[in-house]
Amino acid sequence: MLLLLGCSDYAVTGRDAAPAPAAEAEAVGAPDIDVAPRAADFGTVASGASVAGSLTVRNTGDAVLTLSAVRLVDTTGSFTLTMPDGMEVTPGRTRSVAVSFAPTAPGRVEASVEFASDDPDEPSVTVPLVGATASVLLAIDPGLYEFGTLDPLESETAAIVLANAGEGDLVIQDLAYTASSSELTLADYVGTYGALPWTLGPGETRTVAVDYRPRDDTPDEGRLAVASSDPHGPRFAAQTGNGTRPPLPETGWFELYDGVLYETTSSAEHEVDHHGDIDLYWYEPSGAHGLVDSADPAADFARLSDYVQNNGTVVFPVAPIDVSDRSAASTFTQATFTYWLCLFEVPAEDDPAAWSASADFVDDGLLLLVNGERIDSLVYTESGAWNLADVVRPGETNALLAILVDDSSGSRIVTGLSLERDGVFVE
Repeated sequence: MLLLLGCSDYAVTGRDAAPAPAAEAEAVGAPDIDVAPRAADFGTVASGASVAGSLTVRNTGDAVLTLSAVRLVDTTGSFTLTMPDGMEVTPGRTRSVAVSFAPTAPGRVEASVEFASDDPDEPSVTVPLVGATASVLLAIDPGLYEFGTLDPLESETAAIVLANAGEGDLVIQDLAYTASSSELTLADYVGTYGALPWTLGPGETRTVAVDYRPRDDTPDEGRLAVASSDPHGPRFAAQTGNGTRPPLPETGWFELYDGVLYETTSSAEHEVDHHGDIDLYWYEPSGAHGLVDSADPAADFARLSDYVQNNGTVVFPVAPIDVSDRSAASTFTQATFTYWLCLFEVPAEDDPAAWSASADFVDDGLLLLVNGERIDSLVYTESGAWNLADVVRPGETNALLAILVDDSSGSRIVTGLSLERDGVFVE
């Protein structure tokens, strides 16, 4: 018989072997071993849980039965055996051997208990043991969510369902979210479900949200990684989306800096031999060559302006522009280019002399253009202040373009870059 020592809801069932064929009569005064059950099935047990039972050794003979060994054979370490409180069994009496099952391996587990005794006709008895681990499985739906293309500042939320698709309890230990931009974010889940870890019973779910609010037309990607007690390891859910480029403002500031080191040696007619050399601007990447040697300044200035608007970002300075950082350009053979474009309306009745521009300090050079006219170019450490009366056009949208060049492994600096009307910075 099998005695349950109930430490869980799992049941152990026993299977007694069919009676053996009649054997020759036993010798008078001999022990006779009987073990029940002859096979034990501990059922399906969740990982981390256990179920206990026992095997009973009975002496049905008429002499003392001596157990010489009781041995557990288990290569997985899932079963535990407790030795009986004595190795001798008097006729008609029993000894109990406690056996418990706490699965350490997935799937079906098999083991056995071997009894060796001085029973003359059955000196060895083997009792098979079997048990199984309840599956633990995390399912994520959807594995891929495509937001598609959204309009500027439009938003959408993806609901990601985490489900326990197994038979045992699932523990969700951690949620980690990574994205190509801050436009994709994992919404707060602690306020809904509490802090991790979460324990989900079979069939139970949790739903977390990924919010998408694009600000530009750059493709975005995000990935949610879920660590859990699922033995298959972390599971992932991916999200993709794209925005449309917002309409360009008719007035305001644009900034463009790509950090690229452009070569400055390919043109023999534009040799660079000092910091801030005007020939440096011939190598800027818009294709307009900074209007250096331009045969059509109006067309080249329009090309430059379009380049900055289409590749730069809209910025909102409220005071003169200051920039200071490092670069790795090789002196006189490489350069970086930074652009600021300001589109500003001048009323028809306005006095052009009210408009001015200035820069306090430059490293390595600054080229200033207004409406296609080159106002000035500064070199390392220089400053400048310019009245724009001769180039400002009342009644039109005007354009100021400043190009900062850095041509050495050192600093990329401009301070106090400003467009002003009657001494007031134009935002």
